Amino acid sequence: MIASMTRVIVSALFEPIELVQATPAASLPQNPAVPLHWFLVISIILFFFGLVIVLTRRNLIYVLMGVELILNAASLNFVAFSAFRGKEALIDGTIMGTFIIVLAAAEAAIALAIVLRVFDEFRSVRPEDPDLLRE
Repeated sequence: MIASMTRVIVSALFEPIELVQATPAASLPQNPAVPLHWFLVISIILFFFGLVIVLTRRNLIYVLMGVELILNAASLNFVAFSAFRGKEALIDGTIMGTFIIVLAAAEAAIALAIVLRVFDEFRSVRPEDPDLLRE
């Protein structure tokens, strides 16, 4: 059993890889159900809301939510461009979107741990309150 599994793994690793031919532009969807610019407009709106939240709010939790909106806007762009490029895309947009979601989840977990530590130390979650390093 182990020998057959090893054979399968070795053959999968060392078999020659077939290169995929780029899809000509004529075979891409000419009249998609949802045009690309709609995705871009939604992404711009998400990015703008995230940027406004990051720049105007005085609470670390809101700032983190703004950063998450910015990351979701970037993820939406990757997935939309990948869907409209088809097989011509150099990197699959869903892979990049998944990577961004995993990165955002890790960022949220670490940032919330930092926010909890700051609240425990200073009894506030305002970004300007932890000024211990200025002294």
